[in-house]
Amino acid sequence: WLRPNLSPAERTLFMSMVVKCADLANVVKPVEQAEAWAERIMREFQAQGERELALALPLTQPAKTANFEWQLAKHQLGFLENVVGPLYQSMMELADEESRSIVLNHAKRNAEIWSKRVHDLDPERN
Repeated sequence: WLRPNLSPAERTLFMSMVVKCADLANVVKPVEQAEAWAERIMREFQAQGERELALALPLTQPAKTANFEWQLAKHQLGFLENVVGPLYQSMMELADEESRSIVLNHAKRNAEIWSKRVHDLDPERN
C-alpha cells in the first residue's frame, strides 16, 4: 500500500510515523477507551511530579492539583488539537476511506467532549 517509488529515507520516515501514530492511538479511539487511557497517563504524570517534589528536583510534570477533571480535559483537548489531530489528519490521507472516516470521527467527537468538559468544569466559571 506504499508507493513503490519511495526512497529508503522516505520509507524509514513513513514507518517511524506509523510507530508514532500507534504510540498515540489511544487519543483517537472511542471516547470510553480514550478517557481510560487519558486518566492513566495523567495520574502517572502527577505521580512523577510528586516524586520530583519529594526529591527536590525541578518539576517536569505537574504534581497533584485541584480540579483534576478540568486539568485532564484541558490537557487532552490541547494534546488532541495540537499534536495528535494534525498528525492523524496527515497520516490518514494514506488510509482507505472507511478507516479514515472512523478514526477522524473519533478524534472529532473526543475533541468535542473534552472541549465541553473544559468549559463546564472551568474553575473560573464555578
